[in-house]
Amino acid sequence: CYSVLKAQQELRAFERARFHLRTGQDIYNDVDAHSFCHKILQIISVLTKADRCSLFLVKGDKGDLSRCLVSQLLDVSCSSTIEQMRRREEIRIPWGTGIVGHVAESGESLNIPDCYKDARFNSQVDRTTGYKTHNMLCMPICDANGEVKAVAQTINKCRGEKPFTYADEERSILPHYICTLVKDFCRQLGEIDVEAIVYFSRYLQFCSIGLRNAELYEKSDLENKRNQVLLELTRLIFEEQSTIGQIVHRIMIYMQSFIQFEKMPSPTIG
Repeated sequence: CYSVLKAQQELRAFERARFHLRTGQDIYNDVDAHSFCHKILQIISVLTKADRCSLFLVKGDKGDLSRCLVSQLLDVSCSSTIEQMRRREEIRIPWGTGIVGHVAESGESLNIPDCYKDARFNSQVDRTTGYKTHNMLCMPICDANGEVKAVAQTINKCRGEKPFTYADEERSILPHYICTLVKDFCRQLGEIDVEAIVYFSRYLQFCSIGLRNAELYEKSDLENKRNQVLLELTRLIFEEQSTIGQIVHRIMIYMQSFIQFEKMPSPTIG
């Protein structure tokens, strides 16, 4: 017979699906990289019961000695605001350095139950901020070609919760149907937050798509500004009735603006 318990389960599943649909629509309508990434990290912090989340973008090409990871968002929590995030000082991590750098270089997830026992952990940040990192789950965000474009990290399970586990990390990258089987098995063993960690990797996929959308929008906006300068320069040449010297002077002013746009690198998340 149709039990009350089954009805409650279906209702929770419906509410969860509606929540994810609404969140997805909200993310896709937002072309500001900081804004939508902040939303994603806030959701992740709730689902994984993490104290803080951060996002680092890869900057520089392969083989470039200056290649590094730049903090896009630092210490996001469920109560943080995008205005607070914009005021945070940028952090640059050399390629392959620390836990975040290792994840970016290897393309593999890392979960560290005790960061101070891991040789890759850089405790300098803790000494600078006064915030102690206990445990961490760190995952790469890849494009369609499998290239790492960013790294997301969750820091410190909330008080009273278990650290991120190796099993959690493995489940977060498995296909959906495998996740379901493993989740049921682990629930029999009494593990917690299996479903939450699975959602972690799913929301990172949202982040990858959103970053790509923002990149395309910024490229389009930059190209539009370049075209505006060229159109204004064309209008000036055809309409200006002043002396040759004045025309040349105004042309040089517009050309300086155009050269600035040409020197600007095309926006990229990599």
